[in-house]
Amino acid sequence: MAYYRGVGGAGDATNDASVSQVTEAQIAAEAAATTATTKAFEATTSATLAAASATASATSASQASALKDETQALVDSVADVSGLVTDAQTAAANAATSETNAGASATAAATSATAAGVSEVNAGASETAAATSATSAATSATNAATSATAAATSATAAGVSEVN
Repeated sequence: MAYYRGVGGAGDATNDASVSQVTEAQIAAEAAATTATTKAFEATTSATLAAASATASATSASQASALKDETQALVDSVADVSGLVTDAQTAAANAATSETNAGASATAAATSATAAGVSEVNAGASETAAATSATSAATSATNAATSATAAATSATAAGVSEVN
């Protein structure tokens, strides 16, 4: 059976495309178009995911910078606590010296009371005052030791925070 090919005249089935071949080519083209649309959608999705990943990376960089600043603040705090520990140690040493001096004052007062012998009442009052000074010095020493302990605890906590 001859097929009409237009200007060239009738052809034969071997050399000319049939309607089914054209239909098959159309179906293949539509499938290719669908695949291309799917691939374009996938590319758009990948681009969106890449943009989201870039945003997340920028956020992470910002958080890392903030963490660096916080770490520096902790390092500065440790330096401040170290200074407080030194101050507390100095206060404890001064309190110990005060306690020693108060003890020496009590001894001198007792010696004066013995040597004065004539004014036993006045010597007793001096002895009582010296004992009160010794108690106050001991209280100061206890307070200074407590402050030194608290400062050391703060330094340890700051060290732990720095390690964390």
